Amino acid sequence: MGNSVLKFLLVQLGAVLATILFILFLPLSSITVLCFYVFRCLLKFYVKHFKPEFGNIVSIRSTIFATDYPDRNTLTALVVPLIFEGSIDIDQLRTSISNKINQKRGDGNYLYPELQQSLSSFFGYRFWKWDKNFDISNHVHLGFDNIRELNEGSLNQMTAKFLRKSFGHRSPWEVYLFAKYYNTNDPDDNKVKCAILTRHSHCLADGFAVMEVISEAAGRPIEGLQLSHKLGILGHIKFVLLRLIIMLLSPYQIAAKFIATVDQNLFDAEDNKDEQPLVVRFNDPIPVKLVKDLKNKLKTSFEGLS
Repeated sequence: MGNSVLKFLLVQLGAVLATILFILFLPLSSITVLCFYVFRCLLKFYVKHFKPEFGNIVSIRSTIFATDYPDRNTLTALVVPLIFEGSIDIDQLRTSISNKINQKRGDGNYLYPELQQSLSSFFGYRFWKWDKNFDISNHVHLGFDNIRELNEGSLNQMTAKFLRKSFGHRSPWEVYLFAKYYNTNDPDDNKVKCAILTRHSHCLADGFAVMEVISEAAGRPIEGLQLSHKLGILGHIKFVLLRLIIMLLSPYQIAAKFIATVDQNLFDAEDNKDEQPLVVRFNDPIPVKLVKDLKNKLKTSFEGLS
């Protein structure tokens, strides 16, 4: 008990000292960051007016994911499996996605320009660069490696395989349509189903945004997926306060995380003991009928209950 208290106090003391040093060096670090930010703005202006082959600079929020190289074994890919009842025609899917890609804003610019652009570096910063040979067939595929049908097991294996697969020198997104999907969890489920696996770099979008675009393009919009971005006055106040709190607490919390060791689990021994009791519990098998009734009541899928 005494060692734990002493360790806690030492961690807090170290975190406070690190925070004080951070505050002391804040003016110098702020000037350094400001210089980089001014250079970034000048570079962005130059690219916009003198480099037509480039698109927008990668947003600051996406920069951490853009340091990955999608043309190699990517580390920041998101794979989203979607199961639909009925069948979907590959040509119709390609046409619908093409229509989404070609949507434009009121000013004539593309609504989703990054879907036709790949990542490129310019003076150390990541930019989106137009793909001169963009072809929807390079992004929307029927099956994978001659595999046209999936079940739950093969779907999981395919998802794991897609996590590290290279995107090549193209826009970092792909859609794979599998004509038939078999639900092995419910032998009585005879409905015709198909599966769509989408994979994209996290710097391009999040999983919800891609699910919304693909499900609408497939003609099967997912109810309740659209997220509201209207914060209101109270929401904006909370938004500002949260970021002020993060600015004040982040130096202390980061320092504390670096100093404190995270090595605690159920198998750690207490007070120099060489053994710890291990409690294991098992549940009785859940009847398939009960799961099926719950699925129908909640109007979801078996995957959604897992």
